[in-house]
Amino acid sequence: MVARNILILLALVLAAQMSPVKSSQRFEHPGTIVGASDGRGIKADATAYSSRKRVSNEACPVYEGDPLDSQRSRAGDGSFAFRIDSSKTSYVAVYCQGGYQQFTNEINDNSHDRKRIEPDPHRRSQLENWIPTSLHSQRLFDNSTAQLQGCSISRKRTSEHFTKL
Repeated sequence: MVARNILILLALVLAAQMSPVKSSQRFEHPGTIVGASDGRGIKADATAYSSRKRVSNEACPVYEGDPLDSQRSRAGDGSFAFRIDSSKTSYVAVYCQGGYQQFTNEINDNSHDRKRIEPDPHRRSQLENWIPTSLHSQRLFDNSTAQLQGCSISRKRTSEHFTKL
């Protein structure tokens, strides 16, 4: 009976060694996103892709394939961390937030764990939003105000008129 139990235990140990369970190790890459003007952390979307092939040039670029990871940085300190499968040697990082310039870094090292994302901290500049506030007409003929030769636009920063969303 004891010999039978030892034989069963030995068979289980050998079977476990022959078919190892593959565990997907992920490397963590911490980063920080701050406003360029004041250095305060901002809440922004950070997305990592494996492909460098851009498929969308919208306000927030999209790259081919499913994202490797998507994070949202914290408003207070701007911190976040990507967790990328260790089988990937590099990744593309895209940073987006309404009211700020988007940024893409296509070369990020994933060769070891805990490598901080560069630049560190990542500074985002606010967009220069302008809206037309008045039009001034120029006369085409001295005696005619009905036709416009051109328009000049007076612009004011939107921040004077609107609060950020």
